[in-house]
Amino acid sequence: MGKTALLLLDLQQGLLDQVKIDVPTYLSRVNRMTQAAQSTQTTLIYVRTSFRKGDPDISPNNAAFSRVTTSGSFTKEDASCNFPKGLALQFDDILVNNRRASVFTGSDLGVVLKVWV
Repeated sequence: MGKTALLLLDLQQGLLDQVKIDVPTYLSRVNRMTQAAQSTQTTLIYVRTSFRKGDPDISPNNAAFSRVTTSGSFTKEDASCNFPKGLALQFDDILVNNRRASVFTGSDLGVVLKVWV
């Protein structure tokens, strides 16, 4: 049987602040899910969107992400990139920084998966 990983996306403070949900309840559910995954030897991979200062990774033609360039958010120095305090990250969890609109192109996720598999 092959290795199993659980990708956890968009769990950073700047994104959770924008949605209309009960964040503590949501994080409690995420933590229960990750504990269950860990009990089956599933590797957890957390993906964090973190653009470089000056946003060279964001095309001005990308309507959704070009707003980020003017706000200064989602750079590694900004609190919006932090994982929330209620998220139960473990020492051996894998963290991937995403610098593009999709984590599946132009991020180090591919490198992590190639080495891991």
